[in-house]
Amino acid sequence: MASDVAAYLQRGYVQGDQLRIISTADHMAAIARQLAHLGCPVERATALGTLVWWDAATTLNALMSDGRVDPLRLRPMFHLASNGGTGRARVYGELSDLLAAHGDLKSAVALEQAAPHVLTGASADILCGYRSTHFSAQATCEALRGICRAHDEVRSSPGDDLAAWLLRR
Repeated sequence: MASDVAAYLQRGYVQGDQLRIISTADHMAAIARQLAHLGCPVERATALGTLVWWDAATTLNALMSDGRVDPLRLRPMFHLASNGGTGRARVYGELSDLLAAHGDLKSAVALEQAAPHVLTGASADILCGYRSTHFSAQATCEALRGICRAHDEVRSSPGDDLAAWLLRR
């Protein structure tokens, strides 16, 4: 997972895009290692604000309003600093995966459907990561379909037979 995410982010970094990552701490560390391996100066990019990391659980808590996720609270996070870049962002997020892990599939689908509208005006490419194990039960398959419909492209990691099977259902 980390190598695929890092390759996606590195392509944006090379193009001058700003990088925005919302992930778990362990994934942050793995992605940072892979980015460095690909030649991205992680510490420098972070210091310049070209690369911004947010903890997924902390961010999710900040998005909550009256016990529900308020996707509009995402908007300020994607204000792009003018540092001579493209004015575009590459975003990797695990918020919906975290909601799915807690069994809140309705909110996960709602967040995915709202994100493109929330980011209107911000030029961003978005990559989302999900663990297929959150969707293995029959009752969760429709939520997975809803999440997939909210995306332009859906892929599974090579060798993830469960994800491939779920996506075919």
